[in-house]
Amino acid sequence: MCDARMRIVFMGTPGFAVPSLQALIAGNHEVCAVVTQPDRPKGRKKKLAPPPVKLAALKNKLPLFQLPDVNDVKFIRTLVKLAPELIVVVAFGQLLSKNILDLPEHGCINLHPSLLPRYRGASPIESAILNGEVETGVTTFYMSQKLDAGDIIFQEGLEISPDDTAKSLSNRLSQLGAQVLTRTINLIAKGEVSPVPQDESGASYTTKLKSHDGLIDWSQAAPKIHNLVRGMNPWPGAYTEVHGSGLRAGGRGNRQVLKIWKTGKIVTSYQLPVTSYQPGQIVDVTKESMVVACGKGRIEILEVQPANRRVMTAGEYLRGRRVTKGILLGAGGDARQ
Repeated sequence: MCDARMRIVFMGTPGFAVPSLQALIAGNHEVCAVVTQPDRPKGRKKKLAPPPVKLAALKNKLPLFQLPDVNDVKFIRTLVKLAPELIVVVAFGQLLSKNILDLPEHGCINLHPSLLPRYRGASPIESAILNGEVETGVTTFYMSQKLDAGDIIFQEGLEISPDDTAKSLSNRLSQLGAQVLTRTINLIAKGEVSPVPQDESGASYTTKLKSHDGLIDWSQAAPKIHNLVRGMNPWPGAYTEVHGSGLRAGGRGNRQVLKIWKTGKIVTSYQLPVTSYQPGQIVDVTKESMVVACGKGRIEILEVQPANRRVMTAGEYLRGRRVTKGILLGAGGDARQ
C-alpha cells in the first residue's frame, strides 16, 4: 500500500511497463487514465496486435487512450480535464511536449532501464549487454524536453549475469523498476524528494535497433560475438549465412539465413592460425554443438533457427544436414568449394 494516494495518468507500451502499471494499481493510487501506442502488425501474417499495456489496462477496467501522437491538441485538452497530479511514463515510445510536461501539479516522471546519465535513448538494455557491462539498473527522474536528461530522483543497480539476454535482463529490470517507481511516488506524495541534476559529462546515448544490427561479423573477437547474440535476443536476433553444403539436404538455393540464439563456451586465449581457419569457419562439430572461429578466439554455438523454421538446439540442426568442419559462415561461402 502507498503512503499517500495520488491521481495518476500512466503512459507505457511494451511488456516492460506492465509491472509498473500493476504496482500503481496495487498501491491503491487512482490511475485515472492509461495512454499507450496504437495496435501494430505482428507476426508473419501482420495481424494487428494490442500492446501489453493495453491488455493490462483493459483487464483492470481502466480508461484507455491509444494515440499515434500524444501531443495532439485535442488529447491535451482531455488531459487538462483529467487533472492528474502526476504523469508516469515507462517505455512509452513518444516524447512529451512542454504543454504536457507542465500540466501535472507534481510534474512528469520517467522510469528508465539504465543508470543515467549512461545509456539514454531507445535501447539501453541491449546496449549494456552489447558493450559487455557487468552492471546496469533503473532510474526514476523528472522529465524535461531533452531526452532522458531530467533530474534524478532515485536509482538502483542490478548485476548483469554472463548469460543474461536482453529478454531476461529486461524482465528483471521491469520488476526492479516497479519497486523503485513505487518508492519514488511515495516520496513525491510526501514531499520528500531531493532531485539531483545529471552529470552531462558522463552521458551516453543509444539508438533504436534495426534488423541489420543482428548481423554477425565473425572477424570480431569471440566475447563480442557472444554479447551480440545475448543483446539481440529476442529482437532482432543475431544472424549469419550458411552456404552450399551447409544447407539442409534437398533445400533450394545456395545460401540461407541462420539465426544464432545461444552461444556457450568461449575460448579467448586461443588464436587461430591464419593459414588454418578463417573467421566464421566451423572448426569443430559435435553431437550437440558447433564451434566457429572468430577474429580472436572461437565460440560454441548451442541454439539456432534456420530460415522459416522453429528455434532448435545446434544438435537438432546438425542432424540431417551436411555440416562439417571447414564450412564458412557469413557472406564468403563455403571455404572448401
